[in-house]
Order: sequence, then structure tokens, then C-alpha cells
Amino acid sequence: MSSKNDPNWGLVSTFPKISGLTVGKGAEAFLREAYEDWYHQKHAKPTEAMVAWFNLHEPGSCPHCGGEAIIRFGKTANGTDRYRCLACGRTFTPTTGTIFDSFKIPPSEWMEFLLHLFEFHSVKTAARDNRNADSTGKYWLLKVFKVLRGTQDPIVLRQAAVIDEFSIRDRGGDAWRKADGSLPRGMSSNRILAATGIDPWTNRAFAVEAGRGKLSAGRCLRAYAPHLGRGAWVVHDLERSHGALFSELGLYGESYDSELCKALRDKENPLWAINNLHSYLRDFLESHPSLERALFQDWLNLFIFIWNDPADRREKVALFMELAMRCRTVMRYRDVMGRKTADAIG
Repeated sequence: MSSKNDPNWGLVSTFPKISGLTVGKGAEAFLREAYEDWYHQKHAKPTEAMVAWFNLHEPGSCPHCGGEAIIRFGKTANGTDRYRCLACGRTFTPTTGTIFDSFKIPPSEWMEFLLHLFEFHSVKTAARDNRNADSTGKYWLLKVFKVLRGTQDPIVLRQAAVIDEFSIRDRGGDAWRKADGSLPRGMSSNRILAATGIDPWTNRAFAVEAGRGKLSAGRCLRAYAPHLGRGAWVVHDLERSHGALFSELGLYGESYDSELCKALRDKENPLWAINNLHSYLRDFLESHPSLERALFQDWLNLFIFIWNDPADRREKVALFMELAMRCRTVMRYRDVMGRKTADAIG
């Protein structure tokens, strides 16, 4: 699209007089050129390398009807492979049905956004640094959440683990209060739990939502059991609900008083690995102060994706982009970006 057809160009093409000054034709030509360069960078056509990457992902089924009888059906104008479903007759490309479906900003723009997000930037600063609108950053974050759902399912600490619970409080307006208006102390229903675990040798971790308030034996089993190997060595605190977990999975290990452990140096503290994980998790969540509690598991998924290998941020971006091409989901802006959702993301 040329800049003359872009409605935003009116912001710089007709300048009002300010304090008796006007913008000369030389300045306007410079600004027009700079704007055109910026606009075309943000709306660049897919490069040959990008198209080649798209074409590596040959779909196994039709994104419209799920039919597996598909054939190649030429190419699009930019060289992306086109396919046709023999069942429903509709055509599609490798990006159809992914978060890149009908993209206007090229997927390469995601790389910078993800690099900032993986460095604990807020969504607002990640979008701003990438020269996108705040609403674009919030919309892309919801897409990130969608891609990462289920990515913790394969995580099982089979040999050793340190486990503990992490909690966050409901935001003030949503929190339950006593008759006198004060907030209840302790592990009330105002606190949302995450069951967390980490292998102290490999540093691989998991974090899954475990409901509200005091942890019950049943919730403990549902949260931890899928992520701990049977017979594993597990270090934990004196939480009583952990007993059901040990009985069910045949775990063995040691328990410690977390309050007494606080006085120990890091190298001497048997709970240090999980405490360190919680410290980073707290910093991560505090960088997103307006996070919607209903999306708590999504935030945990993002944190664990950042925490676990690969450690190199560029490799992590590449891994995410591959996951995105394999995640068949379409998310339209108008369907998910209501005012309440946008405000909740922060």
C-alpha cells in the first residue's frame, strides 16, 4: 500500500501553523520519506526466506474441515504454496489456521516482540520497543498464550525434584473481604495457588495452577502427579497435603521447615532451588501488574517456556515460531480484544 493511500499520512502531510511557523516543502519531503520507509518496514512483503520457511510446513490436513485428502494447488502471488482440499474444495496455505493467518504485519516482526517478552518486559514496552500499538502487543500476547497451551504437559521430573506452592492474591476490587472490610489473613480463597517443581540438577521446572486457598490432598495430586516420576526423590516443606502425593507415586525424599531454612545460606538451603524459581516468577508477574487472574495458567505457561531450555533467547524464539506454525488456531482481533480483555492484560 502506498503512503498516499494510508489515512495516517494526513497526520504529517498537512501541518498547522504553530507559533507562526510553518513546515517547508523540504521538511515535509523528508518526513514523507521517513514515514514511507517506516510504513513499508512495518508492512513489508514476505521475503524469499520467509516464504521458504512457510513452505517447509506442509499441512497434513485441511484447516477448514480436517480432511486429509489434500493436493498442491499452485502458489500465491508471493510464492507461498497453495493447497486444495478434495473433501470441501477450499484452498489454503501453510499459514491458514495458524496465528499468522491473514497477517498484515509480517511474522518476522514477532521475533523482536518475543525477544522483549522473554526478557521480562511488560507487554506495553515490548510492543512500544517494536513500534507497534499497545493493542497489537495485547493481541499478540493472547496468541502467545494460545500457542503455549499444553506445552507443559510433557514435563515430568523423573529423578529428582524440589516442590512447593506459589500464590498470588486477587486484585483489590475482586478480593473477598470480611464484614469489617478487611482482607483475611493466610491462605484464604483470595489467593490463587501454583504447584511448582524444579529438578535441582537440570534446572528444568513446571508450574501449574492448583486452585484457591489451602491446598487439599486431592488438588495436590491433580497438580503435581502428572509432572513427577514414580519413585522420584523429592525435597519439600512441611505441607501436609504432600503426603498423599508421596503415597500415590511412591516418592521418597526429605521435608524441611521452610521458615528455618530461610536463615541458611543458599548453598546450605535444601529448598534454595524452588525459592530461586519463585523469586524469578514473582519478578516476572510483577512486570505484568494488571494480569487477569483468569489467565493465570497462561502466564505460568509463558514463564516456564522462558525458564526452561533452550537458554539462548534466539533459539527460544525459533522454537516458539515452530510451535506457532503447528498450532492450528485462528484468533481474530474483533473476537478477543474487547475493552475488558485489553485492560486486563495491562
